[in-house]
Amino acid sequence: MILLTGATGYLGRHLCHHLLDRGYRVTTLVRGRQEGMRARLAQALGPLGREPGVVEAFEGDITLPDCGLEAAVRRRLAREGVAAVIHCAGLTRFGSHLADEAQRHNLEGTRNVHALSRALDAGQFHHVSTAFVAGDASGTFDQEALDRGQGFHNPYEASKFAAELHLRQVHRAGEVLRIHRPSIVVGGHPLGLNQGASTVYTFLKALHFLRCCWRRDPGRMACWGVEEGETGLHLPMRVEGDPGLTVNLVSIDQVVEGIAASLDRPRPGLSSRTILGQDYTLERLRHEFSRAMGITGIRLVDAAAWREREMTPIERNFRRATASYLPYLRGSPRFPDCEKAAGWPVDPGRLARQFRRLLEDDRAGLGSQAMELLQVRGPEDYFHCLLDRRVGHSFLERIRFIDCRARFLVEDIPPFDRILHFRGGEVRYCDPDEREWDFCYRLDRPLFEAIVRGEEEIRRAFFAGRVRINGDKEAALKFGFLFDDHCRHLEQRVLEEVCA
Repeated sequence: MILLTGATGYLGRHLCHHLLDRGYRVTTLVRGRQEGMRARLAQALGPLGREPGVVEAFEGDITLPDCGLEAAVRRRLAREGVAAVIHCAGLTRFGSHLADEAQRHNLEGTRNVHALSRALDAGQFHHVSTAFVAGDASGTFDQEALDRGQGFHNPYEASKFAAELHLRQVHRAGEVLRIHRPSIVVGGHPLGLNQGASTVYTFLKALHFLRCCWRRDPGRMACWGVEEGETGLHLPMRVEGDPGLTVNLVSIDQVVEGIAASLDRPRPGLSSRTILGQDYTLERLRHEFSRAMGITGIRLVDAAAWREREMTPIERNFRRATASYLPYLRGSPRFPDCEKAAGWPVDPGRLARQFRRLLEDDRAGLGSQAMELLQVRGPEDYFHCLLDRRVGHSFLERIRFIDCRARFLVEDIPPFDRILHFRGGEVRYCDPDEREWDFCYRLDRPLFEAIVRGEEEIRRAFFAGRVRINGDKEAALKFGFLFDDHCRHLEQRVLEEVCA
């Protein structure tokens, strides 16, 4: 029996499928109640041809002691015997506003899963990390290396480094502990359509989004030189990046095969292994992606280009959408040739063509595409983007006359509870010790997400008893009217913001 965390995630679902093919019995932890667990497993495993019933799932949460498992479940797992624990769960997003969440999931979560593995007396512990624990280390970063005094580009890298450091500190002689460090994983299902995978797919999403904006309002886009050419959409856009820089893409099939194969070699001790695929220059990826998406006019430039000529609105918004990955367009760690990937080819052009077909079949509106592209999954993401003016700056311009402190209390795990000060077309978070507010909205996360996508309205939800308002109800309903109007016309607002 293998106890697998993260089975509903991108890598975890493929690993689960592969382990079942090899004849393992797979048990997993899933957040949520029984009915929701089954739905999440069905969504994850169904496209791979698996019924959720082939995996035994227990309600759990890696951020809690004992991973949230009931004592009876822990006793049963210990009695039946766990051959290995494979820890795939974690937060794989790069946003600076998610630093606390990254530590909670990637460091504390790893501590809890490893402690559970020991309590169950599991034969092996496998931790899925990332090659990018290398951070900004200079020179070649060997697969057994860890602390080279490097800095990190984002909270994700830092939290995965901290998790590995913890495992090294608590490892005991005789324990089997394997750390797997894949580079940029691509392929499989999903290809990145529903935030199951990001990295290179974010750039493809952004290009598709701009193409959809052109289709919706070619006149507005034409102001910035966008036009339909003989070989596709001509999109004159500079993207900052070093054309000769190489990035390593590894097939998800290679990653899951490597992890599963390591189960057959349970030698005691701690070891880490970097899983590399094939190197591609940024210029090669630019060419392949542009051709697959039917777009011309994109150029890679260095940072000096912005001093010579300022960014166009389209360039600025593309940069905002892909900002998390900018450090990887400027420099990349150097890894030794730890693996030969000849049997696991990666074709970036083919990946891009497959992904384009998925995007075009999806037919999501501009508003939904914008939220997906910016990875807006909840209030923390939405308000971070609002403060950063990646969303909603047309809304802020429309409410320049407003001066109010609005508290948003969104029921979630953990809950979101922040006060925002709207004044003169600007918005900021109030300091934690500033507890004065004019009105407070209290609602659950699914309703909040539906409101910001224009599918629900604050005022209607209030009169239906689904939003509770404390404080100045009149001011809250007036603010809600303006916010509802913005979200209700999200398609048009997005076009305004892309080109403004």
